[in-house]
Amino acid sequence: MTYSVLLHLPSSPAPRDVLREMFRLRREVFADRHGWSVNVRGGLERDPYDLMAPVYGLCVGPEGRLEGCWRLLPSSGPTLFKDVPVFRPLVDGAVPDATTVWEATRFAIRLPESGDGEGGLGRVHTVTGLLLEAMLELGLDHGIERMVAICELPFERLLRRCGLQTSRLGQPVAIGNAPAVAGYFEASEDNLERVRHRCLRPRDALPLTEAA
Repeated sequence: MTYSVLLHLPSSPAPRDVLREMFRLRREVFADRHGWSVNVRGGLERDPYDLMAPVYGLCVGPEGRLEGCWRLLPSSGPTLFKDVPVFRPLVDGAVPDATTVWEATRFAIRLPESGDGEGGLGRVHTVTGLLLEAMLELGLDHGIERMVAICELPFERLLRRCGLQTSRLGQPVAIGNAPAVAGYFEASEDNLERVRHRCLRPRDALPLTEAA
């Protein structure tokens, strides 16, 4: 099975139909599944940060379906950490604000469908690994030293099972239907190699049930 990751850059945009599917997937994950208070119109989730020339990572599956996505913006400009009051309690101390620190948001993975079994869980692991690989490669290529993000606790555990070394910026706080946490990870060769080892080399990958 072949998966590919497309990068949507201001200078090299992704196909419009893939972007539309990304906004639909974001609605399914953040509005429908997590119960976050996000902007939904016409079945699509968008916000003002989508108008600020972000970088998107888009993982497309072998049948052409979008399986996952993320969005990146420099923390030196407008970010969710700075601008959205509900997220401020997640950070102890000053919020990230530097040209070498970028905020990763809207990291969304399509969940396995009924009957997918362990194959569906393996897909989630692979898609997460590919998206993380693309994010880390982008950081290494463009002088980004650190990524900061907000996520729910199960997703934080998934990132750690994928080999990513993460640190928290504060204590978990209830956002929507479940506790969320703010954290960061370094855009390093070490993190990149661990993600590849855990997620993208099947014979070496750790089982999904292993504790973080």
